[in-house]
Amino acid sequence: MLAWLLDLARRHRTAQRPATQPAASTLPVCNGAGFEDRLQASLAAFGRNLGCRAPAWGRAPLRALESHREGPAVRGPDGGLVGWIEFDALEQVEPEQVERAAEELRAIVRERIDGCAGGGDGLLGRYGAESFAWARLGAMPLEQAVALADAMLEALSAPGRMAGNSRNLRPSLGFTYFPEDGTSPAMLLSRACAAMRRARHYRMGYAFYSPILDAAFASPVGVAYETSHDATRSPWAGGTPRSAMA
Repeated sequence: MLAWLLDLARRHRTAQRPATQPAASTLPVCNGAGFEDRLQASLAAFGRNLGCRAPAWGRAPLRALESHREGPAVRGPDGGLVGWIEFDALEQVEPEQVERAAEELRAIVRERIDGCAGGGDGLLGRYGAESFAWARLGAMPLEQAVALADAMLEALSAPGRMAGNSRNLRPSLGFTYFPEDGTSPAMLLSRACAAMRRARHYRMGYAFYSPILDAAFASPVGVAYETSHDATRSPWAGGTPRSAMA
């Protein structure tokens, strides 16, 4: 009996195992309207559980919080992060190759965010050839929010192959807190876009939204939508190109 068990164990150890395949990406990429519909549903469900507390002072307004040396009152979001991402990757692409390169950029963004920011509980939307939005709900400490932003910037900054060549992607990212910075997709995305503009202007890589610092970078169209009735969708939900956001 003992010899039989030992032989069975030996055969189990030496048996060939089927090759494992890498898991497919679980992060869906929606168009702008689809992203905002899903985000609105998630915000509503999460907000009911959260109670949508009033915006709190002491949140993280600066990129990486100036090396994270802010006082102990600074904290992470109560409900999650919403981000706006833009690239300057297609400027040198030949016009006839832009559509192909844009699809390759979409695949790069999906794969890299799925790998560094947890695709299973995140949302990703595409608004234009070089414009994306991202969201991840759930309360998190400040250190986790900053770590997510750092990881996304590092992953998206690596060169990518598009239209047959390796190209610098040159991303800029802006982040807002839910519910501290807003409770609708229109407001959160408008303010994330303003933070992204500041990050791009100062070549910071990314920035967290600040009402004071981002006042000069807000889009007039976005601000109008922030205060409109039932502003569940941003003015860019239909995929308006970045050139129309000025």
